[in-house]
Amino acid sequence: MGRGLKAFLDTSIFLYAVGSHHRYQEPCRRILAGAGRGEFEAVVNIEVVQEYVHVRSRKGIGRDAAALESTDIISSCRVADVNMATFQVALRTFVATPEVGFRDALHAATATSQLVDGVVSADR
Repeated sequence: MGRGLKAFLDTSIFLYAVGSHHRYQEPCRRILAGAGRGEFEAVVNIEVVQEYVHVRSRKGIGRDAAALESTDIISSCRVADVNMATFQVALRTFVATPEVGFRDALHAATATSQLVDGVVSADR
């Protein structure tokens, strides 16, 4: 992705970047570094931040540390609003597509509403 492009970043990018050694750790760190250098605009929704705090706090770093780490996401990405129209699109996608979970449907609806150029995830 080049300058002027927007990408929705899934929670997995942030979790792999800070977690224990994993084959996705360095690629995820490079993605976040690219966003930090302004190579593209990183977009998330509040659900990404919520999931990050939830997972990190359960991984033994504690609630305070997880909350503090989440401020890095908030400060390095644009946190897109999820309004009722976006939520309704997510619900329709969730109902119409049995293989898609609601969280992924909400991310897709947010990405669509924000006119991003792509979704970046280390998950399927």
